[in-house]
Amino acid sequence: MGIGIASWLKYLLTDARPGSPCASSSEPGQLRFSDSQRAGPLSHYRSGHSESGATSAAGTETGSGESHFEADQLTSNEHHEDPGLDGLQEWFHKNGQLRERQVYQAGVKDGAWELFHENGRLRSRGNYKDGKRCGPFEVFHNNGQLRSRGNHREDTRDGHYESYFENGQLDAKGTYIEGRKCGSWEWFYETGQLRIRGSYRHDRQDGCFEEYCESGRLRVRECYRDGRRDGPYQSFDKEGRLKTQAIYKDGVLDGSCELYDDSGRVMEKIDYKDGVRQKRTKK
Repeated sequence: MGIGIASWLKYLLTDARPGSPCASSSEPGQLRFSDSQRAGPLSHYRSGHSESGATSAAGTETGSGESHFEADQLTSNEHHEDPGLDGLQEWFHKNGQLRERQVYQAGVKDGAWELFHENGRLRSRGNYKDGKRCGPFEVFHNNGQLRSRGNHREDTRDGHYESYFENGQLDAKGTYIEGRKCGSWEWFYETGQLRIRGSYRHDRQDGCFEEYCESGRLRVRECYRDGRRDGPYQSFDKEGRLKTQAIYKDGVLDGSCELYDDSGRVMEKIDYKDGVRQKRTKK
């Protein structure tokens, strides 16, 4: 990120006279900090390479600035104002590729932002308003395929949301309200086949949920209330035959639980009360 040049000045130039040259070195022959005047060009060096540069005026950072890694790769390119960052800011990966681009207003994120993978491809983009994420956003896999997209409101997800696999197939879709899952949600296999379908209320499972095999056959059907299983439960084998049937109440088994053989006949029946087994009968 940006280098705090103003803080170095306060420490290194405490005993220097205004306008007099000052220099500091961490190793023989390696200039670490150089300041020709209290107001003027600043530089910071490490292993002989410039790590940051900016202009100082009366002890504050103003104008443009740059930071570098030891291999002389640019790590940030900033425009400084007092107080805080102002204008377009850029940060870079160690390989020299752009890593982040963000607009600031008086030290606060305000405007478009973009993040990039080390291979140069776009990683994510969106907007800030008064330091909070707002409006549409998109996130990308490092192969360039869309990974997710949605909307931010007051720094939280709000509205329709979709996520994708690297092959471009839809992974999930649903709705957020104030950062919480709400309403119908669906998840998919990489082949595009539906995997799970269900509903949420205040970020908790609420209503009927169905889970499918990759072949498309129903695997599980169950009901939830406020995040807990509540109501009928059924499970099926890969051929679609009923294997288990039970009743849940407040997250625990309550009532009859039946297990079926491949012909559809009941093999075993177990009675539960508040999650405690009461009676077991084999057919």
